[in-house]
Amino acid sequence: RVQTAPEGWNGDLQRQSAIDVQQAWDAFAGPDSPARQLLCWLGERESAPVGVDQSAPRTVLLLPSDLTSLPWLALANDMDTQICTRIELAVSVSAWVHGQRARTDSAPTGTAGQVIIDESNRDFGRGSIGWTEATLTAAMFGAGPPVAATMGSVLRALQVRGHVHLILHGRFDRKDPRRSAMTANGHDLPAWLLAGCNIKGDVSLASCTTMLSGCGQGTAHYLGPVGVGAVLSAAGARSVLGPLWQSQEWPSMVFHTMWIEARRTMWAGQALATVQRNMRAMTREEFENWVEKYARHQVPAMKAYLEVVCPALNLNQDFPLAHPWCWAGYTLLGDAPPLPDLRPLKETRSWRNWLASVSRAWRWISQIR
Repeated sequence: RVQTAPEGWNGDLQRQSAIDVQQAWDAFAGPDSPARQLLCWLGERESAPVGVDQSAPRTVLLLPSDLTSLPWLALANDMDTQICTRIELAVSVSAWVHGQRARTDSAPTGTAGQVIIDESNRDFGRGSIGWTEATLTAAMFGAGPPVAATMGSVLRALQVRGHVHLILHGRFDRKDPRRSAMTANGHDLPAWLLAGCNIKGDVSLASCTTMLSGCGQGTAHYLGPVGVGAVLSAAGARSVLGPLWQSQEWPSMVFHTMWIEARRTMWAGQALATVQRNMRAMTREEFENWVEKYARHQVPAMKAYLEVVCPALNLNQDFPLAHPWCWAGYTLLGDAPPLPDLRPLKETRSWRNWLASVSRAWRWISQIR
């Protein structure tokens, strides 16, 4: 039986897109869908306990290009079976072998990683939600402030050991997937160029449609799955995480921040499952508290998201991140062990807390004198 992508799966950021994604998700994840039956069959044959010995034999799915663009891991997490932490996606046997070798040969040590953002684009400028995502994740990496995106900075970061988080615009070309690209400072970084990189660590992409893949037309059909995420995986990345479709800035910020924080103690696949479940279960009050705690300056924007964007996109305001459009599109190629060098996410310090800390420091200095 063949599972195909329902029409409307990759809607744009309009009200209809959220409805399309919900309908497509219902078709893909339905009780009688071929995808669910396949994962159920695989789950029945898994013997390793959940969360035990991630290096043990695991189920690796090698799918044709027209099926790699479906949210298999989101469905596995939705099923609540042990298969959700034992399944791994790969674009080819060679890419999987590269990833296996990289887990030991190129294990990131020292500097935890780097964040690169295209601040020249107004969507990611200073003060934007994307910029907040960049500063939060950069703080956890402990490698200084976010780096401005250029072709050179992106290519250099991808070839240095550690985790690189890219906040760029992405584009998938269905006619010729080799021309799928990310944009850095107005210049395209196409998949065919990225294929020449020698990637040594983990990559996470806050870039729309970068995990889509296809085989193109004519002789390109023999290349196998090609797209930005697929090429990065084939170029040696231990793991590549990103969205299958266009995503809204608020779900993206919450997802990537929570995911990188989870990577301190979890394997990449386990962290993905945990964050997706947490986002689905997050209530409005919990969401407001999370923003208040970690991104206080974005509270006005958060209220606009809850009161304007959610109704316009037909999202549940009581569970603002529970819609599949917010969490199901994130997928992972490969897997990788925890990154203990990452720092914990820190709370936002208000000016009152800052004054209080200064006052305490002054009293402490006075006592010493």
